[in-house]
Amino acid sequence: MCMTADPMVQGGGETVLHRVEARIKVVAMVTFVILTAGMSATPYLLAALGIIGLLAVIARMPVRLLAGRLALVVPFSVLMLVVLPFTVPGEGVALAELGPLALVATREGLLQAQVLALRLANGVLAASILTFLTPFPVLMNALRGLRVPPILVTLMEFTVRYLFVLADEARRMQLSRQARDFRPRGFLWHSWTMSTLAQMVGVLFIRSYTRADRVYQAMLARGFSGHQPVRAGARVKASDLCWGIGITAAALTLRMMEVGGGMWLQLLK
Repeated sequence: MCMTADPMVQGGGETVLHRVEARIKVVAMVTFVILTAGMSATPYLLAALGIIGLLAVIARMPVRLLAGRLALVVPFSVLMLVVLPFTVPGEGVALAELGPLALVATREGLLQAQVLALRLANGVLAASILTFLTPFPVLMNALRGLRVPPILVTLMEFTVRYLFVLADEARRMQLSRQARDFRPRGFLWHSWTMSTLAQMVGVLFIRSYTRADRVYQAMLARGFSGHQPVRAGARVKASDLCWGIGITAAALTLRMMEVGGGMWLQLLK
């Protein structure tokens, strides 16, 4: 029987999912993504998306945040919907005539675009829920506890931290341009606008490189060796294991049903 979760909320969360031990959350969600990424049947991918949606509801994930993460999937989905139907061979369902060029959209291409979009949505939402449930330092410490190569964890830490530094530097440069009465003219292919933006990108690259070198030298002066100790995390409880096993079992069940759905139903009878 599953025990109730520890009243101490990990990472300052407010739901039972926030209190699950971080390593269990990482293993469960990564396993879920791996299993669903191998699915190719739309009903089972939709069922997996429903499981992710249920987790988002239980975790009280804001609808605006959830919609924002789903919006990241839309451009790639549209691109696949535009390209794949006309490049994957199969049964034609639509004809697009562009002057002398005739393009035939195939049913197989549409289905493949649909499957890829659902896989992408499952992966993005699973990663979003994991990061929503687990504070970033706790997540990085969990990866170290799972014996993820230290260089990968360090790269992720520095990438996330210094994206905000670079964004702040870019905002300051933008304010500086506006103070000098810079106004974009025309579209991006306008020569003067493109020249100014290219110069800004070049300067931003040089500033980021010099800042990174200064930070690295300062870290070496403080004894940084590239390895950070693993802080002791919360004790893994029976309730944590129940949650992790439940998520993994749900994805595994969908995968098994897809591989041999009819056969499994007959065996159950």
